[in-house]
Amino acid sequence: MADETGENAVRRIRDSGVPLVPHGFVERSRLTYVLDSAKDASLIVVRGSGGSGKSGLVTSWLRGRRTNAETNKRHLWVSLDDGARSRGSFWRRIVRAFHTFGAITDDSPLSNSILGYADLDDIPGLVLAQLDHDRVLTRLVLDDFHLVDDSNAADVIWLLKQSRWLRVIVTTRRPGSLEAPDVAARLHSLVITEEALAFTAEETRDLLSSTTRFSADHALVVHSATNGHPLATRIAVTLLLQRPETVVAPVADAANLTRQLAEHISHTLLPAFADDKHRLFAAAVSIPPELPVSLASQLGDHGIEDATRILNDFAAEGLGEFRHGDDELVFRFHPLVSEALRRHAERALTAETLNILRLQSARHLSARGNGLEALKLFIAAEDFERIWPTVSQHFSELINYQQDELHSLLTTIPLDVLLQHGTAAISLAIVMSEREATPSSRLRQLVEHGIRDIDSRAKPTNPTQSLLLSLARFAGFRAARRYESAALEGDAFVAFAESLPADASASIRHAIGAGLIQIVITNILLGRWDHATKIAHLISVDDHAGRAQHRASLLAYIYAMSGRMPESLAHLRDVTHMDRPGWKTSVPATGWHIATAFQLFEKGSPEAALEALSTITARLSRIEHWPYVVWLTARLRLASGEPQLALDGFNAAVALNEFRPLSDYARALLQSMKADLHLALGQPALARRELDSAHSHRDSCATILAEARYALATDDAAGASEVLDLDLIQTTGTQRDFAEALMLSAALKASVSRDDEALALLARGTQVMKQSHTTSPVVMVPQTELRTLSADRAPELAELFAGTATPFAHIARVNPLTPREREVLTALSQRSSLDDVASELFVSVNTVKSQLRSVYRKLGVSSGSEAVRTAQKNGFIQV
Repeated sequence: MADETGENAVRRIRDSGVPLVPHGFVERSRLTYVLDSAKDASLIVVRGSGGSGKSGLVTSWLRGRRTNAETNKRHLWVSLDDGARSRGSFWRRIVRAFHTFGAITDDSPLSNSILGYADLDDIPGLVLAQLDHDRVLTRLVLDDFHLVDDSNAADVIWLLKQSRWLRVIVTTRRPGSLEAPDVAARLHSLVITEEALAFTAEETRDLLSSTTRFSADHALVVHSATNGHPLATRIAVTLLLQRPETVVAPVADAANLTRQLAEHISHTLLPAFADDKHRLFAAAVSIPPELPVSLASQLGDHGIEDATRILNDFAAEGLGEFRHGDDELVFRFHPLVSEALRRHAERALTAETLNILRLQSARHLSARGNGLEALKLFIAAEDFERIWPTVSQHFSELINYQQDELHSLLTTIPLDVLLQHGTAAISLAIVMSEREATPSSRLRQLVEHGIRDIDSRAKPTNPTQSLLLSLARFAGFRAARRYESAALEGDAFVAFAESLPADASASIRHAIGAGLIQIVITNILLGRWDHATKIAHLISVDDHAGRAQHRASLLAYIYAMSGRMPESLAHLRDVTHMDRPGWKTSVPATGWHIATAFQLFEKGSPEAALEALSTITARLSRIEHWPYVVWLTARLRLASGEPQLALDGFNAAVALNEFRPLSDYARALLQSMKADLHLALGQPALARRELDSAHSHRDSCATILAEARYALATDDAAGASEVLDLDLIQTTGTQRDFAEALMLSAALKASVSRDDEALALLARGTQVMKQSHTTSPVVMVPQTELRTLSADRAPELAELFAGTATPFAHIARVNPLTPREREVLTALSQRSSLDDVASELFVSVNTVKSQLRSVYRKLGVSSGSEAVRTAQKNGFIQV
């Protein structure tokens, strides 16, 4: 197959997904027979050391079976490396294999994982769904499985147990859990070990007999020197071909020849090349893990035609293979050859030349979307200032799919280097923040050093550099959960971004898009709803499909929290991927869940709203928006008439997240909600204690509203009137806050018998809620007097309370009577006429009658005697 290069090679790769059979590979019938006998095995493990012929054996067998009429089967070949070590990266490679060979369409279950919507835990299930959907027997080859975490084996085993359409072939250098006895008991599996892969003495003789220059004695020498190791055997044969003087019959000095072969094999795996020029070319082009011909031409300092011809020669010699890239052929050396060539490059090239080649390769890899491999080369070239631009450009891919590998790579950078290159320190801090719900002291120190280094630099003249440094400062504060500082730097970043020309490079546009999303989230966490809205609208120019969905989800969330339900609903409708498998458990869907729950709540369905939140409440410890989820959950349970369940769940959730950083806004929201829960349970003393602990958040709208509810509950009309500043709440709060404040003010006026003012406020609050399509503000208000007042004097407003929960109804029973009303009722209990009561209190009879009408309404009675009995029974008056 040495002539299969170029378009013909590409065609075969497209057809099967299986690499070309390495040049010089010797097909041995005994191994083919073993594989043929186990062709229906669910799992085949081929284990052996590097160069033992694992991949060649599987390649040759699969191509042979395809030739022999296995046309109704699909072969997916997944080459693994260090970049696929973690679970996320591993499954991303598998999904990419499905995509590369045309197994995924827009309506396929796996399409969402390509867009980054699927939660990692869901991807194996999506692969299973894809297999069941296609109903095509699929052989999945996991080549070099030893390079990934063995924990991935559990997913592979699960998938094999679930699917009748899947067969897995694994090549690996070390034993792992796939060979465990319990796996063999559960699955039909086969293990081919290195002993089976080794050439026997007879096979070595057959190999050499194909060249008449070698005798049987030479075969014995080669087998003795190589112990049958396939790659070592090939190297030994190559050495014999290069030294014709050793080819004598019989072998004059077998011991000396054995020593020479063994020494050569053990000290170098560097392939033979036609001349030094080809060897240097090979060393140069081995620096990136794979490369198109155009890059090979640059690195090797050859023209396109020469570079193509030389790479074809390398493929013909079995040193590597072509695959079809996005727009041109891509060449990759076999792993052992690549390793040997890179070592040779370090010896043969000057440090300056080597770093130039590394930087060229890194820039190419970054432009092609391979951020991790680019970072490896930038670090090898000690160009540490390129770390942050690369991380920011490829943030989503690196964090979502290669987080473990990125963390491992960045932690290899010495501390003194990180201190000198602040943006590199911040890059590491960002990765650490994804793993630490509460920032560690090391993370905070890295951010401090990073910010200090950035601030010490001269102001860049290049606007792009200024933007990237601003983004690094923001990212550092964000990683350390210093939300206020992050928001301020976010504003500076937005200003830089808006000043850039429209034709800014794609890499900068990606960094801007990812940065703006994070700035929006930061402002959400601070409760800066208007500011978050403005920045979110800037992302509308971003054509990235994933960010467009994330933006719509965030805007729906922002408007829902603000109590602007029509706008929230409009953006919910912009989210078109919610029915795709996996999207609902993705990070971008968090806002969608919260907004959806609010829509259901405002339509009077708190139970349905709780169900809508269940997906994210189950993952609360992984969600930075957890305070809002906890707050909304408690509010929904209040509306469902379950205040004790609300308090229990609230306390459990807060305790679980006790040490996670909070913004002042979120802390005020939680403390106010806890006070409200105690109030709803008739525990005013505990509510007061909670509000007293919120002394640093007195100006928060949440605290103001909770203080007003407490004042109403404890018969402190003056206190309620003092805190309820409607102008302040309208200016600083959300539309939901303002509606709630209007309703509380109406309840306050009704409690002191100022009915006309109460009705005016009630009408105004009703109008605000109708405009915003909200009903929940009514839930957070003591409704008894408002219900009676509207029924008596404004029936058109009474329907506002129809079917509405009344978690604070009992507040009116704490003592609903004003001091003057208590005086009137006490006097009535001791006097026989209203005239006597009026005389005793030095007021007119009409005033007494007015006070009594208010008392009757509050107590739900229709006579003076009944009012006295009810008030005495409840302890509202002492007679």
